[in-house]
Amino acid sequence: LGPLLQLLAGLRRGLAIGRRCTACERTRFPPDRVCHCQERYAGAGGLEPKSLPGTGVVLCRTDGQAGAFVLVRFDGADNAAVCRLADPAARGTRGCLRATADGLPGLILDIVGEGIESIR
Repeated sequence: LGPLLQLLAGLRRGLAIGRRCTACERTRFPPDRVCHCQERYAGAGGLEPKSLPGTGVVLCRTDGQAGAFVLVRFDGADNAAVCRLADPAARGTRGCLRATADGLPGLILDIVGEGIESIR
């Protein structure tokens, strides 16, 4: 499978399949099409798929009419991703990627960590 099909197939099953650059060894999830060091890896083998645990740290959160969304740095990845929360009422510091109920790919997160205290 190509990189995009690998990502989509993984997301449908709740799996995180990133891409690791063979030159700079950075791993991205969701994966980028090319690494930020593209001039360094030209001819060095490029990018390879890498399975990640699908867990991560919630960096920030926003709530709106369309639901709750979080910015997550997935364990083993060097970037962050925006995910929709499966349960908008959940509060926490860590999350776990989940498969979508409707079968469509997407980054949906279950909160699994400690609650976040409100600061006023």
